[in-house]
Amino acid sequence: GKRLVVTKEFRVPIWDYEYGFPAGLIDDGEDMKQAVTRELKEETGLELVGIRHVSTPVFSSAGLTDESCHMVLVEAKGEVSDEWLDHTEDIEVLLLDVEGIRNLLASNKKIAAKAWGLLYHYAQTGRIENEE
Repeated sequence: GKRLVVTKEFRVPIWDYEYGFPAGLIDDGEDMKQAVTRELKEETGLELVGIRHVSTPVFSSAGLTDESCHMVLVEAKGEVSDEWLDHTEDIEVLLLDVEGIRNLLASNKKIAAKAWGLLYHYAQTGRIENEE
């Protein structure tokens, strides 16, 4: 069945693990699709099948910084691997079905602000896939 790729990544500022989605920066000379493809592969080992949606810029800490990002919903395939992780990254990949998402939300785990709303939506609707 359909599962959502969730990362469990150690974050120094909170000195703990944060649950969220694969993420990264666009390198010089890359466009967004190239960055999404690269980051997905580096952090999860998965291959990009296609981009389903790209959000307008979103802001998670506008009271502190002007940093923005795009949320990109993708379809991926392959086997999870840490082969392409940078040696400074501590990331575990979880492939969660709706029940796994509900369990994560019910736990005391630290969840990224940018991930919480989407996780909550999937938990409430009981679906991961888009309407086709």
